Amino acid sequence: LRTALITAVLFVTGCLVPFGGALAMIFAPLPVMDYAIGHEDWRLRSIASVALAAGGVTLAVGWPAGVAYLVSFGLASVIICHMLEDRRPFELIVLVVSATMLIAGTFAAFAAVGSPVALADALRHALSAGMTRGEHFYRLLGMDNPLTAEAKASVLNLTIRLSPALVGLSAACAVLLNLGVFWRRLDRGRLGYRLFADLARWSAPEWLIWLLLATGFALFVPVAAISTIALDGFVCVATIY
Repeated sequence: LRTALITAVLFVTGCLVPFGGALAMIFAPLPVMDYAIGHEDWRLRSIASVALAAGGVTLAVGWPAGVAYLVSFGLASVIICHMLEDRRPFELIVLVVSATMLIAGTFAAFAAVGSPVALADALRHALSAGMTRGEHFYRLLGMDNPLTAEAKASVLNLTIRLSPALVGLSAACAVLLNLGVFWRRLDRGRLGYRLFADLARWSAPEWLIWLLLATGFALFVPVAAISTIALDGFVCVATIY
């Protein structure tokens, strides 16, 4: 109950607090990891605490937020616990968990809005509203809008095209931060192996260069869908390097 309560508070803080809340939300998996890892009944501990945390989030801010927690940090918490108990390397954990969060979140968003087109329209509306709030903030400070209408449209379109990569990279960073904090502060010998062993010598696998080249050349394919997928893939691979 304590683990579920702390987890729910971290996630709800991210939903309600504009700036610092996002940082709190990032560490929502950490209480579950601390409670479950190193115990024989880790599977029951992780699943039960995630289910209770989802119920707490639902009671606090509604069922959409509860579902959002389940398909993002809730699912991530259980998978991280499973892969740490199996003593998987950190890079594999980051890849699997972030990809799972991206796929599950995408399907949940499709189910909520009905179609990819509706999802893109909803994302465009949310980004446009955010940019409008930014313009109002500039006016309150006595500053002119730094973006012209043409530049605003260009930034909006580019952000929408990059949204899968941005979401995936954000999920990967969140997983990496949770693993790092757990390993440095909460492990206490429970993992049984060095999660970040020889980190200074880590390098990307050699075959990844071919993926970088393929996505780079695919940017010039005159098909919008292919070039968009290539752009997101190129950003993700470049970030690894």
